[in-house]
Amino acid sequence: MGIHVRRTGDAFDQRELAGKLVESWQKSCGSPSVIEQCQLFMKTPGVDPKTIEYCKGTMSKFKLYGSVDDVGKFVTDEYFVPALGWYTKIRKINVLYQGTEPCKSTVEKLETHEIYHYAPTGRTKYERKSNKAGQHSWRKTTQPYSKELAAMVKMGVDAGLASGKFTVKKTGEKTYLPGYLCEESRITLTAGESHIDVCLRPVEMQIPAAIVFARKHTYKEKTVSAETVEAFEDGIDLQKSLFWPSAGEKVTGDIPGTSPKKAKADPANATMKWCAAEKARTGVDPCEGDDE
Repeated sequence: MGIHVRRTGDAFDQRELAGKLVESWQKSCGSPSVIEQCQLFMKTPGVDPKTIEYCKGTMSKFKLYGSVDDVGKFVTDEYFVPALGWYTKIRKINVLYQGTEPCKSTVEKLETHEIYHYAPTGRTKYERKSNKAGQHSWRKTTQPYSKELAAMVKMGVDAGLASGKFTVKKTGEKTYLPGYLCEESRITLTAGESHIDVCLRPVEMQIPAAIVFARKHTYKEKTVSAETVEAFEDGIDLQKSLFWPSAGEKVTGDIPGTSPKKAKADPANATMKWCAAEKARTGVDPCEGDDE
C-alpha cells in the first residue's frame, strides 16, 4: 500500500527572469542597429558560414511560442511505498527554451523524474536524463549508509542552530486540504535575509518521516517560489512500474549487488516479501518477469 501527494506551485523568479530576457530580445532582434552591424559583419572576408547564418537570424523580429505568464508554473507528484522504502518524484515545470535560432524561443514543459530506494545499508537513486535527440536514459547511483557521515551532518546542523546561522521556529497548524492538518515551521537563514515556510504532515513511518503539504521561499520580503498540496491519497495501490526505470530505457552507472535480479535471489529481501504478500492477496506476483 502506498501514498500519493500532488502539489502545484509557481517559481516566480524564473518567470521574472524569462520576462526580462524576452523584453531584451524583442528590443534587439531585428533592430536597425543589429541589422546594420550584421550587414557589415557579413561583408568581412573569411567569416564562417555558420556564423553568417546566425547573424542573419538576429536580423529578424523576435518570435515567442507560448506565454511568459506560464513560465515557472509546476506540478510535483510524489509516490511512496513505506514498507519497501520506495520513493518517486516527478516534477513538470514550464521553462523558456531557446534553441539554435537566436531570435526564436518557446515555452516548453520540462520533466524531471527521480526514483529512490532506501534500505538499512544505504540508498539507490535513479535519475532520468534526456539528450538533444529526445532519447531518455537513467543514471543510477548508490550511496552506502555511513554512521560517520550521518554524525557529521548532525554536527553541522547542530552547529548552525547554535551559531544562529539559521533558526527553526514552529508557527502552528494549518489546513490546506479539508480534514488534513499539517504543522508549519519557518526556517530563517539569518545571513541571507531568506526564509522558508514549510508545512509538514507527520506520518508513522521511517520513509517518509513527513509529507510536504506546502512550501514557500521568501528572499528580501519577495516570494521566490511557492507550492501547496492539491491532492493526497493514503493506503492506495500503486503500480510497481512507478518505482523502476521505464522498460526499454538504458540504465547507466549500475553497481554490482544492487540490481533486482540480486534481490530476487534472496527470499528474505523486502521486495520479495512485498511481492509474496501481493501474490497472496491478489493472486498476481508483481515481481514476476521483472528484470532490468
